[in-house]
Amino acid sequence: MFTCTNLTTPGAKYTITVTTLCTNSPSELFPITIVALPLKVLDLTESAATHDSVSASWSAPDGVYDRYRVTCSSGSKVGPNTLDAKATMFTCTDLPTPGANYTITITTLSGDKESEPSPITITALPSKVSEVTESGATKDNTNRCHSSYCNYYYYYYYYYNYYNYYNYYNYYINYYNNYHYYYYYSNYYS
Repeated sequence: MFTCTNLTTPGAKYTITVTTLCTNSPSELFPITIVALPLKVLDLTESAATHDSVSASWSAPDGVYDRYRVTCSSGSKVGPNTLDAKATMFTCTDLPTPGANYTITITTLSGDKESEPSPITITALPSKVSEVTESGATKDNTNRCHSSYCNYYYYYYYYYNYYNYYNYYNYYINYYNNYHYYYYYSNYYS
C-alpha cells in the first residue's frame, strides 16, 4: 500500500502509477486515478422560513467539486436533491407540519467522492390562527378572552360605563333635589 500525502487541492483527481522492477527491467505501468475528498460547505446558515418551507444558504468551499447533495428531513427524508456547483441556497418546500423542526443536510461532491455532511436545523413558522370568535360571556367574565389585554379592556369598558352611569344618576338626583329645594323655599317665602 502507498499513500500520497500533502495534496494541495481537495476534490481534485490524482494519479498513482505502480510498476515493478526486476534486475533493472521495469514492468508495465499500472496507473490508477483517485479523487480526493472535497471539503464541506462553509458558513451554513438559515436564510428563510415559512409555515411550509425552510431555506438555508452557504458559501462555496475551496478545492474542486462539481455538485451538492441536499437532504431535507424531520425524522423521515424529504430529499435528496442534487444541485449545480454554482448553487449557494436551497429551500425545502411542501413541509407537512408548521412549527416543526427540519434539518437540511448538505454534502459537496466531486466525482464519486462526497464530503462530510453539513447539517442545520431550522424551525418552520407556526400556522396563524384561522378564526377568532367569542365563546360566550357571563356576569363574572369566566368565558371571555383570557389574555391580559382582553381582561383589561373588559374591566375598563365595564367600570368606565358604570362610572359614567353613576355620575349621570348623581347629577340627575342633585339637579332634582336642588330644583325641588328652590321651588319649595321660593313658594314658602312668597
